[in-house]
Amino acid sequence: LTWGGLDRDLSKLDDRKALMAVLEEIYPKFSQGHRIQNSGQIWAFARRMNPGDWVAVPSKRKTIHIGEITGEYAFDAHAENPYYHYRAVRWLETDIPRTNFDQDILNARGFTTHHSAKGPDGGIDLLAVPGTLGFGNPRICVQVKSQSSPLERPVLDQLVGAMQHVGAEQGLLVCWGGFKKTILKEVPRLFFKVRVWDQNDLIDQFLAVYDKLDEDLRTEIPLKRIWTVAAQDQEEKE
Repeated sequence: LTWGGLDRDLSKLDDRKALMAVLEEIYPKFSQGHRIQNSGQIWAFARRMNPGDWVAVPSKRKTIHIGEITGEYAFDAHAENPYYHYRAVRWLETDIPRTNFDQDILNARGFTTHHSAKGPDGGIDLLAVPGTLGFGNPRICVQVKSQSSPLERPVLDQLVGAMQHVGAEQGLLVCWGGFKKTILKEVPRLFFKVRVWDQNDLIDQFLAVYDKLDEDLRTEIPLKRIWTVAAQDQEEKE
């Protein structure tokens, strides 16, 4: 977990309220919304993850690494800033192109896809159409952003413009880092035209069609479905 200046042992914090107090002290110039968003990511890394959990981590090379957590949260006060916080991980697969996930998911759902060539894409990474030959409807224009920070509104506008240019009825905007409020507030207005996927949506979609994915991809990322007995919530017990 690389947060510059966050030189506090997170295992000693009782709850997210205590974490927010630490973030307010260390990052006084951040907005409250920014700190709330960061606290969710930091708390998940330090307190919610467990050995045996699988993680998908984006890299600066526009790829994704898949790994299994093998260690508990650890803090090293003597580490070089910002590498104070870490967990041991067994990497299962590395450098999987992020766009491949979107294309594989759409193919598994019965879409024929066209991947844009490298270089300026004009707001189009993928074109997707249902059916074997790709002459059906709806025609979907897909834009994929590999950044780990929330996406700004101009990218959404670019996607809508690209949809009109290629005659696509619907669009899909994918960003691993999520979306700023300037985009999220437009989602209801564009409900019948555009969908947005962040990292959680992308992973959910990937797992939903895993059994239908190409065999080579399933070999690269071998998953096994496991059924367990769910424990009752404390409220239900009472």
